[in-house]
Amino acid sequence: MSGSFTWSAIVRIGSINAYKKATTITVVHEYATRDDRGSWKTVPVWNTVVCFKPPLRKLLESKLAEGDLVHLTGTVGDVPFSVEKELRIGWRCFP
Repeated sequence: MSGSFTWSAIVRIGSINAYKKATTITVVHEYATRDDRGSWKTVPVWNTVVCFKPPLRKLLESKLAEGDLVHLTGTVGDVPFSVEKELRIGWRCFP
């Protein structure tokens, strides 16, 4: 089965970490939910975005800072791969 979906999120930057071949950016957003008593509360959700493209990495590292509010969009699609000759399906994000 093959599939993909487009996503969009307005998030706040938590941290930016530059490594030799990739840059990771942790981001957080909040959503409202009800607790067991029916009261509304906000719940933080943390995610990590990984960037491998050198020109984009340089731009992200020089222009973004912790606490910045950013709008991320992309497409996620399934990608087949094998582990010990067993076919599996993973997800890959295509910006």
